[in-house]
Amino acid sequence: MTTTHKTFFGKIFGNAWDSIKAFFNKVFQDADHNLLEAAIIITQGVKAALSSGVVADFVKLTPTKVDDDLLAIANQNLPKILASEILLKTLNKDNSEADDQAIITQVVNVFGGLSDAGKEELFTSIAAKVYVLLQQIKSGKKVTFGQAALLVESAWEQYQASLTAVAA
Repeated sequence: MTTTHKTFFGKIFGNAWDSIKAFFNKVFQDADHNLLEAAIIITQGVKAALSSGVVADFVKLTPTKVDDDLLAIANQNLPKILASEILLKTLNKDNSEADDQAIITQVVNVFGGLSDAGKEELFTSIAAKVYVLLQQIKSGKKVTFGQAALLVESAWEQYQASLTAVAA
């Protein structure tokens, strides 16, 4: 799904998610799990600050369009980043089926605020994509952050599209 950005700042920040994926893909190429665990803790902290409203209150003190744009980008992409980090951290291990289900549940819960039906739909989409990755891992392939991010992003977009289809 490609978005056209009409504002000046939209054009500048419109590719932020792709840049984040590329950066993390390079940093976590060998999936150093200590570094990855630190990234998860940092991302959870930033997400908590965004969710609590602290960042939004700070942005209100210095109201500019740039702050609002950056806040919108962060709110949109932080759950995807956190879900991707969690997925990458756990996918390259030998897991049981129960472990894999727990991973997917943890990834889905990052998005919070979904109805039970919404969680089930997103869970099913992610589970199908994770199954394919697990088959690749069993054959010796290593999953990168970029692949995990693409999996999460495509599952989330598929879920959002289903909401739009139902509303139409």
